[in-house]
Formats: sequence, structure tokens, C-alpha cells
Amino acid sequence: MKCIFSRIITAILVFFLSGCSFGEAPAEADRLTIASWNVQNLFDGIDNGFEYNDFKNSEGWNDEKYQARLNTIGTLLKDHFSPDILALTEIENAAVIMDLAESSGIYSWTFFTSLPEGAIGLGILSKLPYIDTLAHSIHTADGGIPRPIAEVWVETAAGPLVLFICHWKSKHGGARNTEALRRSGAAIITRRLEEIHAESPYIPVIITGDLNINADEFIRI
Repeated sequence: MKCIFSRIITAILVFFLSGCSFGEAPAEADRLTIASWNVQNLFDGIDNGFEYNDFKNSEGWNDEKYQARLNTIGTLLKDHFSPDILALTEIENAAVIMDLAESSGIYSWTFFTSLPEGAIGLGILSKLPYIDTLAHSIHTADGGIPRPIAEVWVETAAGPLVLFICHWKSKHGGARNTEALRRSGAAIITRRLEEIHAESPYIPVIITGDLNINADEFIRI
């Protein structure tokens, strides 16, 4: 398990830092850029009962402040950095993803998933079409439900690409006390990697998101 997990973390770092390309010495037009961004609690301006306290209308959060954050992110994506696929964490709902796509004006494909009563979820913006989209989650022994993991199959010029987007539990509350929730997320990824490899051994897979661990976690421990 440790060896598998270490290889996963290494792959995340390589793809996040250098992007993903297929073939030898590709021209710039043949490159595929993928980025992951935790946008830090991107809530809309409407109270629905699941907001964090700082993002309730009674605490001063409103649609005007939401639109300001939306415009800031949209301008950044439109004018400075627009990866082909952008994985986002801490998105309140599907409407926020649609608003981001509209604000940036460059993404045609969106996807969102979260827990039924979750305050923050996972979103994806893509310039490339999706082949399929899935969401995974499991119950742990103590009854906890980890945040979902998004699995998106993207159609690229070089063929299908599988992208996993994760937002694993932070260490708030203690590293040891929360470790089981992060391990459950890793177990889902490991199982799906085995299943995908059995059916399509040469398909590229990228795992990204906010894993709330260090790349050398097991070495540190």
C-alpha cells in the first residue's frame, strides 16, 4: 500500500508542475495543460442552510461579494492562465461552476459533485468534451462519509484521459484522528486504478486536487 500510494503522489506532482503531454517533443499546440485550484470556500450569495458561518447573509456575505470573487477568478482565467482542464475544490454547488464557466468565457464543459448536504464540493471546467463522469464515496467503519472523488473521462486528441479530482479530509482535529478518512480516499483511488488498468492498461490517468498531505508523508511518519 505504501509503495502504491507513493507512486500516486509522485504522479500528482509531476503532472501538476509540468502539465501533461503525449508523444515525443510535442509542439505547444499539442500539449494538454491541467491545473488544480482550491478556491477557498466559493459560496454563492444565497443562503440554503449549509453555508459556513462566515458566508451567511446574516454575517454580511451577499451576492455582490460573490460576484466580485467570481469576476476576479474569471478575469484571471480569461487573461492570465487558462488551462485546458481546471479541477476546482471548495465549490458550493453546480450553479457556481456554471457561473465560473460563464465568467471566464472559455470553458464549454462543466462537472460538479458533492455530498448531499455538503457545503463544499468538487468542480471541473474543461475545454475538451467528457466521455463519462462518475463520483465515488464510501462509508468508514465509524460511520463517516468521506468527501466524494470525481472521476472524469476526457476526450483528447491523443485519446481518452482519466482524471481524478480529490479533496481529502484535512488534519484539523489531529493527524491521527483524521487519517482513516484520507486513507479511505486513497483506497478508492487504488481500487479504481486496478479496475481501469485491467480494462485499459495504457490509458493515462492523472490524480489531482487537495489531498491535505505532504508528498513525503510516509517518510516523515
